[in-house]
Amino acid sequence: MKKNKLILTLSLVTLFALTGCNKGDTSKEQNSSEKNPTFEVQTVDKQEILDAAMNGLTVPQEVSADFNLTVNAVGGVKITWTSSDPAITINGNMAKVTRSRDGDVNVTLTAVGKLNDQESEPKTFTVKVLQLVIDEQEDAITVKEAKDSEVGTTVKVYGVVSAIVGGVSKSSGDYSASGFYLSDETETIYVYGYMTANKVKRGDYVCISGKIEVYSEGIQIASPELVDDTIISENNPVPNPDGYAITGKTIEEVYNPSTFTGAINNTYVFDCYITKYPESGTTYQNYEIISSLSGGKYMNIYSQASDLKCPENAWLDQYVESKQQVKVAYYINSTNSKKTSYRGNIIYIYEA
Repeated sequence: MKKNKLILTLSLVTLFALTGCNKGDTSKEQNSSEKNPTFEVQTVDKQEILDAAMNGLTVPQEVSADFNLTVNAVGGVKITWTSSDPAITINGNMAKVTRSRDGDVNVTLTAVGKLNDQESEPKTFTVKVLQLVIDEQEDAITVKEAKDSEVGTTVKVYGVVSAIVGGVSKSSGDYSASGFYLSDETETIYVYGYMTANKVKRGDYVCISGKIEVYSEGIQIASPELVDDTIISENNPVPNPDGYAITGKTIEEVYNPSTFTGAINNTYVFDCYITKYPESGTTYQNYEIISSLSGGKYMNIYSQASDLKCPENAWLDQYVESKQQVKVAYYINSTNSKKTSYRGNIIYIYEA
C-alpha cells in the first residue's frame, strides 16, 4: 500500500526556533540560497494505526461482574463491540454481566476498529461468565408454597421479578413503584411494598422475606424486604409459566367477575393484542390486553391510579406498535374498582 505523506513547509526563522540555533547569527540566514526549505515527513499508514489499536485490546478471560471495554483506542481509533450471548450485554464502554445459576457461559465478544472511513478486521475474544452459586437460604420456600401458606405467615422466597406496578404522580410528576410480581417455576405472587418495589426491576433475581396477606381476594407478600438487601442477579428471563398457567380460555370468557368467578390469584394464557388507552393520551394512559383490535373485550394491565403513561410497562411498547397478535401469560390479582372486570399484569410473552 502506498503511504500517505505529509508535506511540512517551514520558514527558516521557524526552523531556527525549533532547532535552537543562535538567534544572533543572521549572516547564514541572509546568505542562504534556500529561504523556505521544504522537508518531507511521512505519516503512519491508517492500517498500521488500526492494527496497533486492535493489537492493544484486551478483555478478561473470566468474569463474575460488570467490566469496562475500550471504545477509544490509540491513534483516535473508535472501537465498537458486539456480544454473542445475553450473558454479556454491551452498553457503551460497559460490559454488563448476567450470571446463570445453571453453569458457566462462554461468550464471544467481537471488536471492530474504525479510523475515519476505514475499518479494521473484526477481532474476537472468548469470555467465560462464571456460574452464579447462591448460598440458598435454608428456610426458603417456593412461590407456590408461599401462596399456600396461612395468612400472617412469614415466608422467604426466591424468584424473578416478572412485572412492576407503579406510576407517575399527576401532582408531583415523580415516578414511584408500589409493588411487583415475583415468579419461579412453580407460581407467581404479588409483592406489595413501596420500599422494596423501588429497588427492583423486571428481570432481577431476588430473595424476598415478608408476610402472607390477602387484599381484595388477592394473595400477596406484604411488608417485603430483600434478604441481605441484595439483588442476586439482573436481566434474568422470567421462568416459563407452563407448569401452572391455565390454558384454553379466552378473554371474553374470563374478563367478567360476575360470570367467571375464581380468577384472582391465577395465571391465564391468552391469544390477544396489547394496546394503550387512550392511544394518544396526554394525561392518564394505560396498557390493556384485548381480544380484537376492532373492539373486543379487554383487561387492564394494572398500574397505580395516578399513573401517567405507565413507564414501568414501556417494555410492552414493541408489541403495541407491531399490532400483531401475541400469546401472553397474564396474572390476575384483583378486579377494577367497580368489579366489572378483572385486572392484572403480563408476566410472560411467548415469542413466535
